[in-house]
Amino acid sequence: CGPCTEIHNVHPDGSLTEIWNIVFIQCNREADGKVTGLRKQHVDTGMGLERVAALLQGVPTNYDTDLFQPLIAAIQKNSKGVLAYSGSYNADAALDQAYRRLADH
Repeated sequence: CGPCTEIHNVHPDGSLTEIWNIVFIQCNREADGKVTGLRKQHVDTGMGLERVAALLQGVPTNYDTDLFQPLIAAIQKNSKGVLAYSGSYNADAALDQAYRRLADH
């Protein structure tokens, strides 16, 4: 663990999407919560390709991008007798959650 910084996109509704993060790893946090310094420190950085694609394509979620839509379409095509993906994020949208879970893996 250590200090970190994040780059966010602010959506029109005020919600945030983390695009990039940088963590300056300096310590190890033990199971009991104790923090000890590391012998060697390093930097961990990461950018979410899917999140950047959503931002650049102007769509609300990763799953609405041209990265995921072909996967979701293929899942739907090969899932005989199953309702189509509706893009719902409601708590009772278990089928749409399953589509997203498959597409993401």
